[in-house]
Amino acid sequence: PRYWRRVAAAAGSASASSVVDGALDGWVTRCFDDDAAPLARHAPVVHVSWYEANAYCRWAGRRLPTEAEWEVAAIAQPVEGEGEGDGEGKAEAEGGGGGGGALGGGGRRLPRVERHAEPWPRAAAGGELLRLSPAKRTFPWGEAPPTPERANLDGLRPCGYLPVDAMPGADSAFGCRQMVGNVWEWTATAFYPFPGFVPDFPYRENSAPWFGYRKVVKGGSWATSALVGARGGYRNHFWPNMDETFTGFRTARDL
Repeated sequence: PRYWRRVAAAAGSASASSVVDGALDGWVTRCFDDDAAPLARHAPVVHVSWYEANAYCRWAGRRLPTEAEWEVAAIAQPVEGEGEGDGEGKAEAEGGGGGGGALGGGGRRLPRVERHAEPWPRAAAGGELLRLSPAKRTFPWGEAPPTPERANLDGLRPCGYLPVDAMPGADSAFGCRQMVGNVWEWTATAFYPFPGFVPDFPYRENSAPWFGYRKVVKGGSWATSALVGARGGYRNHFWPNMDETFTGFRTARDL
């Protein structure tokens, strides 16, 4: 990714990882004008374009989640009393270097979102159709407002990407971690308006020209205002070739 580089060991010297003490296999990173620093072992992948994220998914035999799948993982919740069996599902997702750890919490299997027009489709789990509650959470952890203990937002930690397993107390109903904050996350979904959308000033000039050209990103980053980006339903959009933004990704796999 941009701003990462690997420090090569000089001939006859120790291994590359010893050139910069503590670096992950010799990798170092820069933030703005700061000097190069060792890349933390559990730091999220960031500054990757949509094409790079998609290429990694193809190489790994996985894919990027759709916007709908991302929102189910972030702010949906099952109907009370359902989905309490062995947890076996029909889809699995994990962090390919995005804002959190494994999308399903350490590789946990998640419901598979059926692709049809219902706003909150039912999902298959354990061979049965798991119904999603029509009530969505405002934030992945519930309705309590965001705090520095729940989400890495508001620029409180300049270039302060947290480890992908941090903030376990803010997991979503499906055990998905850091669905908000740390880094934006690419989805497979092209940026188009929702059904019934009517353009109005200033939205026509702000977003409508980019319908179909950009990709939807979700979750916000450490530099995003909590007043806007903390909501699980908030959507942003970037050009797919952009790698200068604070954007990473998660991966999904159909089982």
